Amino acid sequence: MRITDFGYFYNIYTVEWNIVRVFALSDICHQPNRKKIPYITKGFFNIENCDCDCKLIILAEKTKTMKLRLLPTLFILTSYCITSAQDGTPDITFGTNGVTIADVNPLNQQFVSSLIVNDDNKIFTCGYTGGAVNGFDTFFTRFNADGSIDTSFGNNGSVIFDYNNYSQFANATLLQADGKIIVAGTIHNHPENPSSQSLMVFRINGDGTLDSTFGNEGMFISELYSYFDAVTLALDSNNNIIIGANRYSPLNGMILKLNPEGTTIQLLNTISPLTSSSDSSLVNTIRVLADDRILVAGYRKINSTGTGQDMVVMRLNADGSTDTTFGTNGYSYVHNPNGNISDDAAVSIVFMPNNKILIGGLSIPNPTTAPYVRTYLLAQFDSDGTPDMTYGIDGKAYWNLLPEYSLGINYYPIVQPDGKIIFSGQKRLIADNSSDGLIVRFNSDGTLDENFGINGQFIIDTNNQEVISSIVMLANGKIIGAGFGQGAGSNIHVLRLLNDVGLDTESQNKPVITLYPNPVSKVLYLNPLPAFDEHYKIADLNGRIVANGFFGNQGIAVETLAEGIYFLLTESYNPIKFIKQ
Repeated sequence: MRITDFGYFYNIYTVEWNIVRVFALSDICHQPNRKKIPYITKGFFNIENCDCDCKLIILAEKTKTMKLRLLPTLFILTSYCITSAQDGTPDITFGTNGVTIADVNPLNQQFVSSLIVNDDNKIFTCGYTGGAVNGFDTFFTRFNADGSIDTSFGNNGSVIFDYNNYSQFANATLLQADGKIIVAGTIHNHPENPSSQSLMVFRINGDGTLDSTFGNEGMFISELYSYFDAVTLALDSNNNIIIGANRYSPLNGMILKLNPEGTTIQLLNTISPLTSSSDSSLVNTIRVLADDRILVAGYRKINSTGTGQDMVVMRLNADGSTDTTFGTNGYSYVHNPNGNISDDAAVSIVFMPNNKILIGGLSIPNPTTAPYVRTYLLAQFDSDGTPDMTYGIDGKAYWNLLPEYSLGINYYPIVQPDGKIIFSGQKRLIADNSSDGLIVRFNSDGTLDENFGINGQFIIDTNNQEVISSIVMLANGKIIGAGFGQGAGSNIHVLRLLNDVGLDTESQNKPVITLYPNPVSKVLYLNPLPAFDEHYKIADLNGRIVANGFFGNQGIAVETLAEGIYFLLTESYNPIKFIKQ
């Protein structure tokens, strides 16, 4: 990259760019000359000399287009400075300017459905690849912590499962404490369920090979229903695999339990009650609580009401029966009040630091009239399923970019220790159907956090119909995102954003979890006990992960840790410090 005297520059691909905006958290250089940093909104600017070795973030656009791009069009220069890193901006120490693009299966479509980061900070992306002619196969690609492709994994970093030439679509993954990964989705036209699609679950070892001790040589295929698809996973206290699945003829969401060996499946319950055969329901996500009760989120549509779909949250007892102490007879519903008809759906469940339950989803306010504009719909509940009327407006919060955009949302958002929520997905311009990958952060009250990225958003646009389908937070607070391009010559991408959440013993909210004894020598106990399927990590003062596992009744064994200060990290609770003696 080189810069001319007038701020007009070329990147390494020799594409011409025009500087659009220069920004920093501080607008004054920290050197004695204290030269003002110019704030640019468009066009060219003269670069003034500065004798310090500081950094300035410059956003640019192609000279042939007026569309702002954040990746790969973010460049770090050494003429000016920013005093500290801004949350939601690319970490340029990762990949190339914060992103790695990989072509798993050249000349074929590639879709990323989930993302896992293991204890060695290896990054696994899982999805499916192929095309209409030859079908689709599940794939895993592994990246190193710095964003480079881990060529020691599989074939140059990727493993593609061609299961007897049957198309498979991987929708969800789950990392076990032993490093094995459970995958769930659907397989088409398998002999056990011919001329249909069957629910599939399989397990792989850490090296990407099928775990032959699971199911039938690593694979379990359900014969319960035709046109049957697994979409979400969790583990209970006995390591049973709880599956959220959907049957498509008729359309009905259901919850099942598969034994740890992957050999026997049981139907626990369905999203109901439905009043007629034309009614429908759908499961999108589940969470298992510490007592093995199950939270389920999705939607329900009762055609006789004429009001469209309702966002639905239900709770089941451990045996699968409806927990009638939750909400109203086991259910809580949310409907967009901005019109008589709306299609609303819950797609994610988040346990907040204040013990509230936040449901993230989508709403189409007027589903009978094109264009169909999807907005974010957030709703908060007390732990017993009662709507929290102090959240947003009457317990709900809505967000969209502009009326000309339609949004998509991922299934597994991130909750920060301060209660802020990070979602990923896509924004689609309705006029030409073009889309960009999106990461957005909300404050704990449901308002957009404009201190994240630019105006609360990070956007990736590589001219290929991007989606950011999954995100995770590292021990140091940085965000790993994974997604894919949907256009011609599609590929997958992994990115890392700066995000400083701190690792304090106290958060901005009242602590809701206690560790004891502290200091500890052998076993660390927690009160209250988190969900069994929730994965914890233990980090040292350098942010290095030194232990991990899933919560259980017996506490966390820390006897093998060296003496020192550590932090317990979970998705649902504030990071908290403990001392190993």
